[in-house]
Formats: sequence, C-alpha cells, structure tokens
Amino acid sequence: MATTTAARRTWTPADSRYAVLSLFLSVAPVVLMSIEWAVAWICLGRRPVPSVDDPGEIEGLPSVLGWLTGASLLLLPVTLLAVPLAWAIHRGESRIGKILVVSTLLLALSSMVILRSDPLGITSWWFD
Repeated sequence: MATTTAARRTWTPADSRYAVLSLFLSVAPVVLMSIEWAVAWICLGRRPVPSVDDPGEIEGLPSVLGWLTGASLLLLPVTLLAVPLAWAIHRGESRIGKILVVSTLLLALSSMVILRSDPLGITSWWFD
C-alpha cells in the first residue's frame, strides 16, 4: 500500500505534458479563434466584418484553422467538466493537483466569458 501511494505522488514527465495540454485546452477556443481572425485580417488587408467576410470563404485562410477552432469549441464543455475532475482524481491529493484543478476550471470559465462578451467582435464574425 505504501508503494502505491508513494508511486502515485511522484510527478512524471507525462504528467507535465498532460498539464500543459489540459491548460491549453482551456484557452484553445479563444486563442485559435483569435489566430484565425488575425490571419483573415492579413489575407483581407482589413479587419474582417461579420455577415460580410465568412471565414470559410476567405482566400488564403487555411481551412485547418476553422476545423481546429470548431473542435476546440466542441471540447470546451468537456474541458470545463472532465479535465478538472480527471486531475482531482489523478492528482487531487497533491498541491500541484489542486492548482491544476482550479487553473483548468478558471481558464475554461474565463474562455467562455471572453467568447460570450466578444470584446472585438471575433466570436460574432466566426459564428456568422
């Protein structure tokens, strides 16, 4: 029993990769949507306008950005619920585990707030 507890508390390089991935998944929708908007701005030579400039119809805009943004938006509810729960189960007893649970939860919630408030009109442009 003592061996499994000691082995469970050691932090591995794989845990570091999972931590970076889970923190990135929390902010990925905002980051990817902003990157797509910036690339569209460069391709158009002006700021993209909702209802005029469809992200799927802009020449030079890589379609992979749209797919990645869409996937990250679909994964946001999973990121909000499942990722903090997984960290709580896997590393909840350690201090770093508690920090990761709170961090992923707060970052996912802040991503939802940023997308909802739409300060630059990026979300309305992307969903239009």
